[in-house]
Amino acid sequence: MNSKNFEYIGYHLEYYSDNKYLGSIKFQNYNGICGYGSRKKYIANESLIIGKKKIKKGQKYITQVIPICGKLIK
Repeated sequence: MNSKNFEYIGYHLEYYSDNKYLGSIKFQNYNGICGYGSRKKYIANESLIIGKKKIKKGQKYITQVIPICGKLIK
């Protein structure tokens, strides 16, 4: 959809490890690529807690930015 006619409410950064969804963090502004093209692979330098799940130090994980549904601008 044309971004001039559509306003996103926000975005969330999803976390995956071993092809399993761990959780997400919400944020308002983002100017980069969204969806599958935004995927990045990391190795945890320290333990991370995402919601109720934990990523251990040295564990591989993937992040991906997804837009939260928005509204049409008239």
